[in-house]
Amino acid sequence: QTLIIDINASVASWFNMSILRGGFPLTGQCPVLFCPDSKHFVCCCDRSIRVYSCVTGRNVSRLQRHAETVTWLCLNPLNPFQVISCGRDGVIAFWDYSDGSLMKEIELDRPVHFVSSTSSEEHVDKAKLLYVCSAEKNTTADSTRAGDRRILYELDLKTVSGAKSRRVHSSHSKYVTEFRSFSRHFCIERSGRYIVACQSDTMQIWDAVNEEMFRYEHRYCLTAAEFHPTDLCVATGDQRGVVTLWYGLCRSDGHHPAKVPLHWHAHAVADICFNSDGSHLYTGGEEAVLVVWQVELRKARFVPRLGAPIQFISCSANSHFIALSHSDNIIQLVSGHELEVERMVGGLIKTTGMEGSGYRSCMPAGLTVDPRLHCLVTNGRPGQIQFYSLWTDQHIVSIDVTGQNYVSRREDKPFVYVQVTNVSFSSCKSWMATAEHRDDGVATMELTLKFWQFNDEKQVYDLNTSIELPHEKQMTGLQFQPHHGVALPAMCVSASNDGKVKFWSQIVEESAEGTSFQWWTCQAVTYYHDLPALCESFSEDGSLIAVSFGRTVPVWNCSTCVQQVTLSCPFDKEQVTNVQFGRESASHCLVATSQGHLMVWNMMTCTLMWSVSLSIHTLVANSCSNIFGAFTSNSSGQVLVMFDPRNSKPVAVYDHIGDYDVEAAVFIPQAPYITKQLTEAVASCDQWRLKSELVWMDSEYIIRSLPWPETVEETEQRDGLDTTVSSEEMTTALPWIFHAQGQMPSVDDAQSSVRLDAASQTAAMRMKLLSGPAHTLPAVSSIASKFLQSFLAQHPHDNEGGDSGIGIGDDEVDTEQKTPDSASDTDDDDDDDTKVGSVTAPHDATGVPLPSLAPVMSLTNSQVGRFSWLKGVFTSDVV
Repeated sequence: QTLIIDINASVASWFNMSILRGGFPLTGQCPVLFCPDSKHFVCCCDRSIRVYSCVTGRNVSRLQRHAETVTWLCLNPLNPFQVISCGRDGVIAFWDYSDGSLMKEIELDRPVHFVSSTSSEEHVDKAKLLYVCSAEKNTTADSTRAGDRRILYELDLKTVSGAKSRRVHSSHSKYVTEFRSFSRHFCIERSGRYIVACQSDTMQIWDAVNEEMFRYEHRYCLTAAEFHPTDLCVATGDQRGVVTLWYGLCRSDGHHPAKVPLHWHAHAVADICFNSDGSHLYTGGEEAVLVVWQVELRKARFVPRLGAPIQFISCSANSHFIALSHSDNIIQLVSGHELEVERMVGGLIKTTGMEGSGYRSCMPAGLTVDPRLHCLVTNGRPGQIQFYSLWTDQHIVSIDVTGQNYVSRREDKPFVYVQVTNVSFSSCKSWMATAEHRDDGVATMELTLKFWQFNDEKQVYDLNTSIELPHEKQMTGLQFQPHHGVALPAMCVSASNDGKVKFWSQIVEESAEGTSFQWWTCQAVTYYHDLPALCESFSEDGSLIAVSFGRTVPVWNCSTCVQQVTLSCPFDKEQVTNVQFGRESASHCLVATSQGHLMVWNMMTCTLMWSVSLSIHTLVANSCSNIFGAFTSNSSGQVLVMFDPRNSKPVAVYDHIGDYDVEAAVFIPQAPYITKQLTEAVASCDQWRLKSELVWMDSEYIIRSLPWPETVEETEQRDGLDTTVSSEEMTTALPWIFHAQGQMPSVDDAQSSVRLDAASQTAAMRMKLLSGPAHTLPAVSSIASKFLQSFLAQHPHDNEGGDSGIGIGDDEVDTEQKTPDSASDTDDDDDDDTKVGSVTAPHDATGVPLPSLAPVMSLTNSQVGRFSWLKGVFTSDVV
């Protein structure tokens, strides 16, 4: 039975419905920018700006304003807490990176490619902002065609800071000069007098004081340039790998400058950077080695084996950190003293070294989900697999599977690496299997199957078994048998182009000392007419396995390795390219794709249920529901079809989700942010998304997914990266801290629901207070008592409006209940300046009493021992 349907007519279609989720580039636009205190650094991330901690490597905030890619960053010399950014949208933004607020912005009608601030110690108030933009409005930021003009403008930073409005008009800018055939190799001397722009083999230097342009020819194409921080010296790097120091520049007498060459690099120099005093020069390039030059002695030291080519280099103000931006989307912080890598920060690592490997995809291992962390697992650096968190857009860890270093190319011939081609995890979460392959067509093919066991103590995967040449040709499939709670020995099945399907089983033995040993061995081998095995799939219970051999799909019993049934593709000259068993209510269905059709078999009757004339290039099974995802393409771009194998009518069709190639896709279990509001907002056709979410990756390593309701996406902040607190939140948190009477809002003892609501609101207030910037909060001594009392439960027998403050039983704390007489006696003694056994509540300058410390002082000696950490907090206030 063949059913031909029109997917666009079956259900409603949605256009342009894909959203960016992860894999944003951190290193491709500009160097890392260190903050003046050298405790944080800022980097571009597509259309946003991220602030990271140098100590922990954690992303502390994200700044968003630009509608297009951010192209450059610089510091504001008038304010050490401000960062200036520019982008392709023509916006120059002034940020306070400490709290993430946008201070000023300048809107232009053309892309801005570069921005830099200039100032001198003698004239800080005369600081200027220099920026480069396109002469034509429709010029893209990455255009470098011949004759493309770039215009340099300057702007007085004091004028920008003094503007009353947040938006500053661009009419305050002043024309400086114009460059033709502009490239990214652009630097400005610290005082702003000299400006260098390199293009091809020419270095252009503009003298802003004398308004004169100097041009210097070089023998080779220039690839990098940087000004010395104190002297009139420029360091350049060329395509041959030579670093040249230029002295005696911009002389009106016509003398040629003196040049000092420094040569180590075998390939082009990617970037150059001086330290703060100019005593050391840092260079890097394709060799993945940081070269540290002593400028006066002309000697070099090296930081080798950094893993990927270096694109940008930057140094902190105190020279303690050197930030290296690599081509694989990783930022490494190197110690300026020990010259060792101290921290690595990055998102999704871009796979490098795929040239000449012969793989059609940039990710031969595809996308897999780690069952422990629910993070994505895919190829990383050559011979490695990476664990990537989609919820935080952060690289978690990498496992070096092959144990090889990055090697730069020799001349124009790329080096062929051993690449990981398959990754699979067991359902018991204890085992991981990997397959690695290398075939350069010259040497003998390398093929290795490895089994890794998870170490609960170290929380890492340890290599357990390594099998050389498990197959004669490249492996096409590797999967663990699903168990789903059944206590059975682990089993793994591998398929290969050599036509063999091998069953690998776990062997456990005990020694005489009682120590158990585990390893893996081949239990059985099967094949079908010596045809190459293209793909494989286990049934949900793990009892059956289906393997594609061209047009035929045999199904074997996993326990006996006996062939149960053979299915054939009903369409001539088409091979089955992918097979997947259904899940849950569709576990009896076997879904298959060929070059031009999508087919579903009923394994109960071994008959074809339905088929659709549709060319599917990526088929994804959902392990959490019975929904499948299939990607196809048409003249308008990629199309995503969601369907239930039991019905030929699609559940949903998402038309034109993007004009790109889908490299891999996978369903990931949902994070715990699913709320009741989100459940109600999801449409009936998208109920499967409450259990899992479909994500896919394109050839640019950008991870995409289907959008959620806009209101929920804004309120839930699903990425979890924006840690800034708005002014509205701060104004609601501070009045709670500075309550008029220094007390919590009263709660009616008879209304328990109201008490619960107040408790939840109190917890929310605490979170808002802790999320605020430290420099905007009042003194700790003025809010510590009230803040600590909010963590203690209120006693149910306290009077309304009373201040119990301490959430422990009456048998633990001895508190004296005052009678009316004692209260009157206390009132009579109000005039006494000194009182024994009592504490007078302090008052501020306006006469309003500050929060009382009586609950803390009422602790007995035994309780003070338990709360000894309070002594250091309140010693100054109590005494």
